Amino acid sequence: ACIAPVHGIGVQVEKDCITFPRRCNCSQKAVENFTCGNDVFYIIFTSGSTGIPKAVCASASGTLNRFEWMWNEFPFQCNDVVCFKTSVNFVDCVWEVLGTVLKGACLAIPLEEEAKDPRLLVAFMKKWKATRVTFVPSYLRHVLEFTTASEKRQLFNID
Repeated sequence: ACIAPVHGIGVQVEKDCITFPRRCNCSQKAVENFTCGNDVFYIIFTSGSTGIPKAVCASASGTLNRFEWMWNEFPFQCNDVVCFKTSVNFVDCVWEVLGTVLKGACLAIPLEEEAKDPRLLVAFMKKWKATRVTFVPSYLRHVLEFTTASEKRQLFNID
């Protein structure tokens, strides 16, 4: 493994994963110097539920609103590790990446094969001690089929 500085943040790079280490600044105060307004903050290309490809523009103010809501409702703890396995064509990927690193929490990114295979994903989450992950309900059901009772308690706080 190696540690490489990326814009002042040490990034751990291993053969099978990139992680952003904990910085333990998971304070609940708002992120300073965040651009606001109705300016386009990002564009995501998706087919959504229609199957027709389109570009979706998100505003800076809407994005910050989502971040602040999530930070208040689901505050990060200094030991949180977010497993980022969401497609970049899905709006939640923006929250998972930026919402995590802007608060200084750890971000663990599995390989594509690991994200798609429930057994490999559970092993990845155990290895990196993931405390958060986003699932659509159908994939969560699929993952739980391949999860033991102790893994459900450890990874998902499910009895």
